[in-house]
Amino acid sequence: MSGVQDQAADRRGPQRRTSPAGQVQPEIIVIAANGSSNPYDLTSASFFNTEKYQDRYVTISVEGGASFWWYWSDDPAGVVDKTATGNGATVGAFCPSGLLQDERPAGRYLILQTSAAANVHIWYSSGKS
Repeated sequence: MSGVQDQAADRRGPQRRTSPAGQVQPEIIVIAANGSSNPYDLTSASFFNTEKYQDRYVTISVEGGASFWWYWSDDPAGVVDKTATGNGATVGAFCPSGLLQDERPAGRYLILQTSAAANVHIWYSSGKS
């Protein structure tokens, strides 16, 4: 059984891990979303600063009364499709406000759109590597 299959959702929040000296690898990030569809490269220094999040589960939530749509992609030009008739790879899943979404990342970019300007929190949801 692979490490990913053996993981269980754990909403205790980020667990402290060591990283190479001088290299910051946060375990919780906040995206200041503006209500438009945008791609976020979570491997960048502004976010997780590693590709490791792709091997783990994450939990996503949004502050306030906002909701969000999202999908994972390796294409930085992605835009969330919120139409009721769309069924393609760019159709964003919907998460209403007040819920936590446990998610297995399936790409380098999180294509995200919020219903209004809001902060989106993402953290590792499993204590396993």
